[in-house]
Amino acid sequence: MAVEESLTAYSYVGIAIFVCVIVFVIRPVKLKIKKATIYLNLSNVPLLGVLVLLICRAINFDVVVNGFLGRLGVQPWGLLILIYSLAYICISLDMTGIFQFFAFWVSRKAGNRGILAFTLFFILTTLMSGLTSNDVVILTGTVFLSYFTKVSDITPTAFLMSEFTTANIASMALFIGNPTNVIVSEAHKISFITYSAWMILPTLVTILLSYLVLRLLFHSQKYLPHTIQPPEADPKSVLIDPHGAIFGFVLLGLCLVTLVGTSFVNVPVWMVTLPFAVVMFIRDIKHDLGLSFRRLCFQFRLHKEHAMQTSAVDRSNATIISVSDSILSTKEEPQPITTTKKHRVFLNWLSRRLPTVKAVMSRLPWSILPFSLGMFILIEALSELGWVGIFATAMTVFTKNYVTAVLGMTFVSILACQLLNNLHPNFTAHVHSDAVMQGFLLGLIVGSNLGACLTLVGSLAGIMFDHILKTKGIYTLGYFKFLKWNLVILPILALGASAVVIGEIWFIYLR
Repeated sequence: MAVEESLTAYSYVGIAIFVCVIVFVIRPVKLKIKKATIYLNLSNVPLLGVLVLLICRAINFDVVVNGFLGRLGVQPWGLLILIYSLAYICISLDMTGIFQFFAFWVSRKAGNRGILAFTLFFILTTLMSGLTSNDVVILTGTVFLSYFTKVSDITPTAFLMSEFTTANIASMALFIGNPTNVIVSEAHKISFITYSAWMILPTLVTILLSYLVLRLLFHSQKYLPHTIQPPEADPKSVLIDPHGAIFGFVLLGLCLVTLVGTSFVNVPVWMVTLPFAVVMFIRDIKHDLGLSFRRLCFQFRLHKEHAMQTSAVDRSNATIISVSDSILSTKEEPQPITTTKKHRVFLNWLSRRLPTVKAVMSRLPWSILPFSLGMFILIEALSELGWVGIFATAMTVFTKNYVTAVLGMTFVSILACQLLNNLHPNFTAHVHSDAVMQGFLLGLIVGSNLGACLTLVGSLAGIMFDHILKTKGIYTLGYFKFLKWNLVILPILALGASAVVIGEIWFIYLR
């Protein structure tokens, strides 16, 4: 009865719009209206949902403002700055060829031993995801593994499943590894060092457990042959910019060290990562303009030598030509420069003068920006319309003790990821026990990270993973095959991570 009284007609309109948004995010559609083609996908559907709610007056502009600025310690705009700052650093670092270098180096060390190659790539993707993010591993590692498995003539399933699994497990280790980590930590004032102190051990145990499960699951020669044919390319041949690689690697390390140091004084993480991204951006501009400057100097020298060799006859001919051109130009009407032409001119200039900056900017996950903003506003709308409070009340069924809190929140979060793409709201119940509340928070973090490993739509990384495989002509991991493998892997990993978290809570609060 209390639930019915807290909901209105607008509440049901809001939840209906939210469900429609989720459907179109999971299954994008293409509509053809006369000659126009309209795409409904994750980059525009959430904001369209917000617009519909505003038009039907289910929410007002205060909800939109609160969804963008945030409440209760969560700042969506700060989270986006954090994501894009780290993404720029990591993608710029990838442009130097450092990740490809490591991949070829690992394959050379493994030689023709298939099991060793699998193990070394497992370690490499774990370290890369732990230090950067799962998105960076998916963007860089998937391309190489597609090439590696084709050249080696082996079935790519085991290597690709290993990459995707380790990328999403290792993202639990650091505060910045996953958007949910940041949301939960900022909302509950968990510092960078405190977060890592809780999550390092569950991450390490789950990584080791995943290695054992993957080895057992893909034990046959079909997936893990004992002998393979590795690529013959020299690792140094793929290192495009050695100085930039060293600079970017040191900068990323300093960024992580600064995050740890500033966690003691509660500095917002976006204020730490943004200056480092700006430094990387300036370095890329300097790198590009340096190349362009040398090229301009060379062209200027050639032009000067050519001008010294020009005769008086050539100059007179040039004068005649210029006069004739001026006469012809008087008969022609000047063509106005449109906005489209200006845009093309600017893009051409950018491509010529700043190739690195343009390449990094083009690889940034821009679709996350409208998607994240729209989802934050929609979640704020659900809260305003009474649904988040109802869901939080429903979670009280898991408040009996810290064990049920961890297990319940972990598996609810895993299921929620399949609908909300791991940007779901904080459905933690209001409890008075510190141990139970800690169980809810850690269960939410574990479930949100591991939830990406169930289906290809459980995270943005999964969507990118599927897109890269299709562009490379690899169809061995479609939606249902991916789900089939993970129905075996994920429950074991989730139970293992939950068991470690339960043990930590017992050790800290109850022993």
